[in-house]
Amino acid sequence: MKKTIIAFCLGLISLATYAQSDKSITLYDKPDEPWRAKMVGTARNYLRLSVGLALPQGSYASIYEKEQAGYGKVGTALGIDAGFHLTRNFGIGTTLSGYYNPVNKNAYLTDLEKQLPDHLNNQTLANSGWLNVVAAVGPCITLPEKKFAFDLGLLVGANFGQSPNFEYRANTEAGDVVFHQLAKNAVGMAVLLHTAISIPLTAFNDWSIFAKGDMIGSSLRYKTMQQVESVAYKANAEYGFKQNVTSFNLCIGISRQFGYAPNRTKLPKL
Repeated sequence: MKKTIIAFCLGLISLATYAQSDKSITLYDKPDEPWRAKMVGTARNYLRLSVGLALPQGSYASIYEKEQAGYGKVGTALGIDAGFHLTRNFGIGTTLSGYYNPVNKNAYLTDLEKQLPDHLNNQTLANSGWLNVVAAVGPCITLPEKKFAFDLGLLVGANFGQSPNFEYRANTEAGDVVFHQLAKNAVGMAVLLHTAISIPLTAFNDWSIFAKGDMIGSSLRYKTMQQVESVAYKANAEYGFKQNVTSFNLCIGISRQFGYAPNRTKLPKL
């Protein structure tokens, strides 16, 4: 009887040991990608949407005609950015960024009046602003940390721009004076210095908020038509000019992360 009890106890111990070993095998049978996402230094591909301010720079913001003024004021910027990591810290970044800058009417009017007859009354100016759409691609360096990720990139591409439409009207003793400059499109090269910092919103870093600053350098050559009309005369002339449209775009937005850098550090298998 005593031998039977001892044998029975040994059997229970063996069964428990087997069950524990079997449990340890199946406990980590699930995919380990969520665990990797929480590791410090796990870079992820991303798709980002942003909105913010377009701050004109240099002669684009100038109000003096002799400086090839653009008369640009602070405007609106929109952006779609994407990044694909080739290694932990290096990848390819792309952007489709648009920015619109209204025109400083008072400054433009001051310069325009110098070219028109004196004694003008009831002056009005209707106009649109500068519109630029930049598509660019280039290398991007990523410094991923546990609580944030920092991106730095140098992108090159094309700028598709549109100049403002101006229509000026005034009265004189002899009659009305009308000046019209047509809006025209132009395409040129654009260079973009991209910086961004993102902060995770979820435990596995699937979503994050981010802020970015893009310095966009571009200069476009426009060829438009100017029309001047009054009671005494009417004249049309082609007008060509080169306009700097450099802007610093400061934006915030939301980012969706997916995938992982291919050379991520793997967790040890248990």
